Amino acid sequence: IVGAGRLMLSMIEDLLELQAIEAGRATVHLRDVALRPLVAQVAGLLAPLAAPRGVTIAQHLPADLVLHTDERR
Repeated sequence: IVGAGRLMLSMIEDLLELQAIEAGRATVHLRDVALRPLVAQVAGLLAPLAAPRGVTIAQHLPADLVLHTDERR
């Protein structure tokens, strides 16, 4: 529950930050961010919800898959 709460807070902060970027009040620092750890984190949050329903969450991503983005935003 604590992890999900932190994720929700992070998502709200991201939305507010996006608004600031669009309004020109924030800067963006782009770099390559590995997607595998991010997907693993999301899968870890969803797995306990899926398991009681007989659903398995599988991850099949190349280790070198990246997204060019601002990691903080």
